[in-house]
Amino acid sequence: MKICEKAGLVGLKHVCLDGTKINANASKHKAMSYDRMKKEEQKLEKEIKKLLEKANHIDLKEDKQFGRDRRGDETPAELAYRETRLAKIMEAKAAWKPKQG
Repeated sequence: MKICEKAGLVGLKHVCLDGTKINANASKHKAMSYDRMKKEEQKLEKEIKKLLEKANHIDLKEDKQFGRDRRGDETPAELAYRETRLAKIMEAKAAWKPKQG
């Protein structure tokens, strides 16, 4: 406010008060003191570390199960073959137009 006043953008020549009541939804759980922020920061850092350790453990387990170069959700070979074959048949049908008459 003081910066704006120095720049000549606002002035306090006239002051008005409004008694309008507005319902607010401010959360007491999200408003934090500095000490509470420090505690929450430490808590979140521990939780993040645990989640990353769990994810790493799952990755190692999946690497043993599926191999390092695979994710485990690849399309099975039987399905891939049939999808490719179907696509080729549909392509051939589209190219072949029987003579009418």
